[in-house]
Amino acid sequence: MLKIKFPLSLSFILAGLRIAVVIAISVETLAPYFGGEGLGRELIYGITANDSHKIYGAAIMAALLAIIADFLFGQLQKKLDVKE
Repeated sequence: MLKIKFPLSLSFILAGLRIAVVIAISVETLAPYFGGEGLGRELIYGITANDSHKIYGAAIMAALLAIIADFLFGQLQKKLDVKE
């Protein structure tokens, strides 16, 4: 039974993990607002200093990290997808 159900559900498990990773990266940019360290530290420094270069640089890096993570998990999901 496990040999049948687990391979069929693997695609759904990886899809959930993919979404969770992208959300975690997105939420981590908000951590400095709540006293933590994270990807958004430079973003917050740019906002407080009114430095648009720092804001754009931090936002682009966080977005690229989320896009790359999504792409890699998508490739892994396609590779491990069970064909009928």
